[in-house]
Amino acid sequence: MPDPLPIAPISSPSEKPRKRIWRWEGVTLAVLFGVGLILWPFMSFGAIFMFDSPTRSLHDLAGRYTVAYFIWLYPVTYGITVLAYFILRRIGVWRLLSLAAFGFPVLAWSLIADDFAKKAEPSNAQRIQLLYRTDYAALLAACRDMMTNSNTSVERRENKSIDNFKDPRVPAIIAALKPEYIAVGDDEVFLGLHGGSQGFDHYGVDSTTTNGMYNGGNYVLLKPGLWYYDETFSYPDTNRAAYLGHLRSLKPADAPPPNW
Repeated sequence: MPDPLPIAPISSPSEKPRKRIWRWEGVTLAVLFGVGLILWPFMSFGAIFMFDSPTRSLHDLAGRYTVAYFIWLYPVTYGITVLAYFILRRIGVWRLLSLAAFGFPVLAWSLIADDFAKKAEPSNAQRIQLLYRTDYAALLAACRDMMTNSNTSVERRENKSIDNFKDPRVPAIIAALKPEYIAVGDDEVFLGLHGGSQGFDHYGVDSTTTNGMYNGGNYVLLKPGLWYYDETFSYPDTNRAAYLGHLRSLKPADAPPPNW
């Protein structure tokens, strides 16, 4: 008796052919963007050396950070891009519209650039408080007290800083400036008012037991023994006279003119 002929399975009319998720255009873009992953180890290492040359301005520094962080975060950006394309295709989004997912690296660049651009904008609140709302003589006396006070002997001996201006050992006139950190030594106290943790727009006030430690450079003499420090003075693009004029322009209407 001959074997019965095989019967082909009958597909259900409700069954639909599976949709191809990865089409040629998606594959092409994924491969092109994926080349960056091959180059990433070399570029991420090279990005470290972007900070070796002197910084010319705050915006120059922000640009370097933007490029460096975009490179360092590229594997994460690429992963999110590919995953977004896959999800869009999986839920049935039109194939050409799904390609918008590959615009995410551009969006990432814009977000990183915007973040660092905001950080690079000068923060003048504590500048004004220091330069125009503070009694220089009282501030100097408070700083010199911290150089000799037994309450700060541990910081002086172990080269530690006080990172909380609300610390009860901090004199009220110093706490009013809300420093990010206070570096205490036997013959010097530095108040980091801004930029210490972020690395942008770094400025503060330096006090010493002597009256003639600094002259020009990144410093402005407020009172013998007390100096305003501003990183902006160190940038090659900074004109010292013009920047001093800018600092004077920050003077509130009710404040007396500065004598520096």
